[in-house]
Amino acid sequence: MGDTAELETLNYRLTNIEGKLESLEKLLTTDALQQRDISDLQKSVSNFLDAVNAHEARIKALELAPLQTRAEKWTVIVDYIFKAIIALTCTMLLSKVGLSL
Repeated sequence: MGDTAELETLNYRLTNIEGKLESLEKLLTTDALQQRDISDLQKSVSNFLDAVNAHEARIKALELAPLQTRAEKWTVIVDYIFKAIIALTCTMLLSKVGLSL
């Protein structure tokens, strides 16, 4: 009698353990699938953010294009004025030294 009670107890415990293992297996499978979905979503978000950043850079470039053309015009004008001032200064120095051009 004692052996059958022990066997029934062991059988009950094993059945209980098997049920819990099955539920853990299902949970792990579900978790693995969710992790894969999360990983896919993270990749999608990363790609989306890269695209948004690229578009922001293009928009800034387009916004600054007219300003850059005006700035280039003034850069050329200032460059010519600076060269003229240097040429006049050199001419004045050479004329004071006694060389004529």
